[in-house]
Amino acid sequence: MLDRVRILAQVVESGSFSRAARALNLAPSSVTRSIDSLEAQLGVPLFKRSTRQLQLTEQGEYFLARSVRLLEEADQLVQSLQPLHEVPSGALRVSVFESFGAACLSPLLPEFLARYPRVRLEVELDNRLVDLDAENVDVAIRIGRPADSSLHARHLLTNHSLLVASPAYLARHGEPATPYEIAGHNCLIRGHGRQRQHWYFSQGSQQCRVA
Repeated sequence: MLDRVRILAQVVESGSFSRAARALNLAPSSVTRSIDSLEAQLGVPLFKRSTRQLQLTEQGEYFLARSVRLLEEADQLVQSLQPLHEVPSGALRVSVFESFGAACLSPLLPEFLARYPRVRLEVELDNRLVDLDAENVDVAIRIGRPADSSLHARHLLTNHSLLVASPAYLARHGEPATPYEIAGHNCLIRGHGRQRQHWYFSQGSQQCRVA
C-alpha cells in the first residue's frame, strides 16, 4: 500500500495524473490503476471525479494527511537501518593454522578491531582441518585447496618452501639430480594433513609431485 500512497501524494502535489506519471517515470495508465486500486481497497473515493480541477474528497484529504506522516516515518525507519546494514557487526569466528596466525594474522588484528569495533572476533589457532558447519567456523585459513568443492575459497598468497640437506647427509647418500629421486631419501617432513603426503615442485610451467 505504501507505494500507492506515494503515488497518491505525487498526484496531489503535481495537480494531475499525467504530471505525476512523468515525475514518477511511470505510464499514466499505471498511475490511474494505482489510484483506482487504492480507492477499491479503502472503499471510498479519493478524488472528486465530476470537476475538471483535480480535488481530493473529504475522505481523501483525511487519508492523505495521515498517510504522509506514515510515509515520513517509513523513510526515517529505512534511513535508521542503513548504518546497521553498512557497518559490519556480530560474531566472526576464524580458524587459522598456527604459523600463519602468529606471523601474518596477529599483527593485523589491532587495526581490524579498531576499524570494526562492533565485530566480536574469535581466532582459533589450529593445524587440523576443521568442519566449518559442524564447528560453527565462519572463515578458515589453510594451505592447499579445500577438499569440499562446495566451499567458497579465495587464494590469499603463495607459500614457498625450501628443501635443504646437510653436507654430511649428501656425502653419505648422494645428491638427488631430479625431484623424483627425493622419494628414495630420508626426509623430515614438517607439515599437517595433506602436506605430509606429497611435496610439490615447479620450474616454469613444469610441475611434479613427489610422494
